[in-house]
Parts: sequence; C-alpha cells; structure tokens
Amino acid sequence: MRSDLEGTAKDLFAAIADGTLDSNVEYEQALEDAAKTDEAIKHGTTLGATVLNP
Repeated sequence: MRSDLEGTAKDLFAAIADGTLDSNVEYEQALEDAAKTDEAIKHGTTLGATVLNP
C-alpha cells in the first residue's frame, strides 16, 4: 500500500513540475502561525490551497 502512495505522489509532483497541473496556493503562513491559519480556514477567509512554511 505504501508503494502505491509513493508512486501516486511521485506522479503528482511530476505533473506539477512539468506544468500538467497547476497549484493554487493563495494563502501562506509561517508554521508558528498554524493556529491563526486554522482559524482562517474555519472561517472561510482563505481561497485555494493553504501552505504552512517551516
């Protein structure tokens, strides 16, 4: 099962890298602001993907 997940993830990241898929990251926050980010998601004030940066 893990090998299936790894294969799928590899295919996904390859599709993003070659432009087949486009990511829609609209909201980025520092990891230490995870609680703030969680609240924003709960209140629907984010659009697209949300990324926490280390």
